[in-house]
Amino acid sequence: MAAWKIGETGSIEEVRLFATLLLVVYHVIGLPDSGLSLAYPHPLRFLADLFSNFRMPAFAFIAGYVYCLRPPRLGSIAPFLTGKLQRLALPGLIAMLVFALMSTLFERNFSLPVSSLWLLPLYPYAHYWFLQAILALFVVIGLIDGVTRHKATIGLFVIAVLLVLIGASGPEIFSLNRALMLAPYFTFGMCAYRYRHWLERHAVSVVAFATALFVMSFAISTARYIADPSIPADRNMLQAMTFGMSLCLLMLIGCPRHADARKLGAFCFTIYLYHILGTAGTRLVLDRLGVTAVAIHIPLGVAAGITFPVAIHLAAKRNPLTALVILGIKRRPSISADTSATPRYGILSSRA
Repeated sequence: MAAWKIGETGSIEEVRLFATLLLVVYHVIGLPDSGLSLAYPHPLRFLADLFSNFRMPAFAFIAGYVYCLRPPRLGSIAPFLTGKLQRLALPGLIAMLVFALMSTLFERNFSLPVSSLWLLPLYPYAHYWFLQAILALFVVIGLIDGVTRHKATIGLFVIAVLLVLIGASGPEIFSLNRALMLAPYFTFGMCAYRYRHWLERHAVSVVAFATALFVMSFAISTARYIADPSIPADRNMLQAMTFGMSLCLLMLIGCPRHADARKLGAFCFTIYLYHILGTAGTRLVLDRLGVTAVAIHIPLGVAAGITFPVAIHLAAKRNPLTALVILGIKRRPSISADTSATPRYGILSSRA
């Protein structure tokens, strides 16, 4: 009997929740021109940079894994893509507009003149580039996967990895250059789902091997970062992919499952879209109050980055129109708390 039972979804919710938490923490810590601007040798700066090989790659891994729950066939590509546009593009565009207008109003980073707002759906903007990149992957890989009748999964993974390793790149429009960088993780998620029974049968060996790879890549990344923190953690793509993929696989197979993980995961997409409004707002208030202690900024910023989007989610889902526009959820009006209208699995939310 296998030591671990992966099942249909494994611990994908736990991977999603962990990646979402890391994303919020990252934007609280910030960069030289944003957030708290914590710099090396602060340990949080080190962890934020090191886990750049996991945060957004993990979401791509989740997207590939969840994609396989209901993959399109050649005759169902159109409704599949329409569903993704409704679930991802529509709420993403609304969130981008809100963020751009707020940034411009308060003269913060990512300010945009009104005349440039029409470019938001076309080019990378703030952290919303991920939506463009993942939609591009759904289109390209969905088409190839449908044409090959879901029989080219390993081939897609190998090709994606090789393209990244040889330094292939794409244009910035629709974040195609970043979609290419995420393709190995997306296709690795597909492999993890479609070969999950093999993983179950060899769980002990897989976990041991993945642990060894993760420890090795973590040690190498740490040594290189300490030697020169100015070098991006993902400069060595083979090492970066080893770090991210091994950790995704370890969490999928071995992470303890929480009974409420799926309920909590339902908020992850909204947290991704609106967490910066909570983190930035908290930082501005604390700065006005003269609070500079990192020990206060970090927990309050993270708490606001989570609770503010959750409040938006709970308010928006009460009305069918706001549920569609803000959350991307199509539901019928209901006076009860019936959960049967809860949407299916998505990328950053547990269901879509």
